[in-house]
Amino acid sequence: MSRESGGPWAPLAWMLAGAAVCGGMIPLEPNLVEEGFALHVAERIAHGEQLYRDIIFFSGPLPFELLGLLFRIFGESVWAARGTVLVLHALASGASYAAARTAGAGPYAHVAGATLAASPVLLFPLFSIYFHTTLATYFVLLAIWAATGAPTSRRRAVATGVLVACAAISKQSVGGILAVTLSAAIVASAPTGTRRARLLDLVLGGVVVAALTLLLFAVRGNLEPLFRCVVLLPFSLGESFYTPYMNLWPPGQLGERIIGNYFFYMPKLQRLLGDAMGLPSRAVVVATQILFALPWLTLAVTFARGVAGTLPRAAWIYGAGLAALLVNLYPRADWGHLVPVLPATAVQLAILVGTPGATASRRIPVAISAGLMLAATLAGGALIQRSTEPTLGPRVPLRPVGDDAQTIVPAVDYLLANTEPGDAIFVARAEPLIYWATRTRNPTAYEGILHLLREDQQSQIIEGLEQVRYAVMSDVDHPFTAIYARELPRVHDHLERHFDVPRDWRGHLSPVQVLERIDPRPPTLIDLVPRWSRGAQWVRDREGTIAPLATEAIPNFATRLNRRPMGVMVGPGGGGIDLVVELPEGAVFESSLGLRGVMSPLGLHVHPRGVTLRVSVDEGAGFEEAGSARVGGAAGRRWESMRVDLSEYGGQTVRLRLDVSPDRARDGVSFAWWGSPRITLHAAEPADEAS
Repeated sequence: MSRESGGPWAPLAWMLAGAAVCGGMIPLEPNLVEEGFALHVAERIAHGEQLYRDIIFFSGPLPFELLGLLFRIFGESVWAARGTVLVLHALASGASYAAARTAGAGPYAHVAGATLAASPVLLFPLFSIYFHTTLATYFVLLAIWAATGAPTSRRRAVATGVLVACAAISKQSVGGILAVTLSAAIVASAPTGTRRARLLDLVLGGVVVAALTLLLFAVRGNLEPLFRCVVLLPFSLGESFYTPYMNLWPPGQLGERIIGNYFFYMPKLQRLLGDAMGLPSRAVVVATQILFALPWLTLAVTFARGVAGTLPRAAWIYGAGLAALLVNLYPRADWGHLVPVLPATAVQLAILVGTPGATASRRIPVAISAGLMLAATLAGGALIQRSTEPTLGPRVPLRPVGDDAQTIVPAVDYLLANTEPGDAIFVARAEPLIYWATRTRNPTAYEGILHLLREDQQSQIIEGLEQVRYAVMSDVDHPFTAIYARELPRVHDHLERHFDVPRDWRGHLSPVQVLERIDPRPPTLIDLVPRWSRGAQWVRDREGTIAPLATEAIPNFATRLNRRPMGVMVGPGGGGIDLVVELPEGAVFESSLGLRGVMSPLGLHVHPRGVTLRVSVDEGAGFEEAGSARVGGAAGRRWESMRVDLSEYGGQTVRLRLDVSPDRARDGVSFAWWGSPRITLHAAEPADEAS
């Protein structure tokens, strides 16, 4: 490295700078999803379970197997995970400086080193947490450094193959594209008589890693699960995780598909240190649009200068690495997937600016580098100052900065008080850090929603739920994060029937709820929730006149306290919905009522007070009231049950009216809701559970 980077001290200095910055960030911000998943899966591996056989996922095995090995060696600790990230980050910081210097960046190579060194703060928190995308990004950056020497060095070519393979078995899509782009760049950059040899050397390094991986899984007898999860499942994902790309025009304005989900696209640092409430400012939106456009513009300039012959061959190699990292933006193109692309983009920009000549003034790159490190120091200090004492028990000694980790504090406290280490629980959505924090175990092969294998997944989860007393169900239903009842309807129905919020639970306002096993409710014969969109919605004016209402006028309410709120618009005189239902013999209408607040993409909605919710039936001669319940003035922190006997209408196809009527006419409109309305039978009468 020394000859091509101007001596060993500069890359070493950037390694130390990167280690210092990353070291300041690794005590911060527990990560519920990505790192929680890695920690718990590695713990399961360390305890003898096998990846892809006992734990189903579609990402590469290296991050999980590596962390499982580290747990066996150093003990099960968050620091074993984050210490690994610190080492990789330090290496990537020095390697980025060296690669940029080799590619002809001159003094701008320091900008490359500073960019990587500062990224744990400026792109907080991806580059300080243990996550398979984080590891894959580091392996890509190290592979680029190795590749800059690969055209003339067999050892560097073999090392490139090893690092590309490590990236591929961390994140297959990125590693697979990297193998193609780097191979092409290395062959094009190698002397004419050595191109085939360098390509074979690169392939040799990759084959060694692939062979060792296959051997490991062959010894375990898990080659078929490996192939199914790592190869077949990713190709089956399709658009399961799709999010639209940030609109790049008009400047400063969020597009229609973005504005309702803007928090997925804004920089995390801005949300933590800026105004986290309300829409972002025009300046923030413009800056974010520039960052989303920058990788593509950088690649375009690289190609144009390469075609014009003004770009050193080694600069093509970094461009090849950047092209591979752009795969992160498909199919999910939000901020979290842009972050792995930005450091390489900045390094390539430094190369493009620096390559006109090594005699360029050092003042500008030194000033940029110093500015980046100063920004990292100031922002890092602000993050540390904003952080609070650890709140998730002794296994998560990390200081929260934002509010994300705080959402699971009540659940962790409750489970620590009511479970023993090793007890089985089930975390239904995407907060696997709860398993790690409470030392509980997952009795299923699934750590969260997998948008494939629906029937196998549902059957295994329902079987696993028989082992648990407690389940954890977050109320994060959103098109970008998946609507649980839509993705796994049988599991959701099982949770509704067999679990409820414990009476001693004090976290009702938390978005993450603990559910406890109960005596099962009667099985669902007709789930009215899927029929809601086909029902006839209507509102009533002050004079009692009913006017039809388009179904699209009712927002999609998020699951709340283990119920799916199905809304009706309440006009001055009320509102409701009519559903055509074929009632079975012994039918009972069952729903939950009265919960005060629910969320939708439009924000928080508060249930109107002083209203009566009625169930009426029309056999053809007009509606007759079958039952009612009143929601008065008290704030409802729990659902209240409503059961209406419809057995006298059994065997008939009827119109079922769910009506919300205020005590007196009121101005404006609001929304009311019924919680998971359904048709069941009397509890004493058995029936097969409907799917």
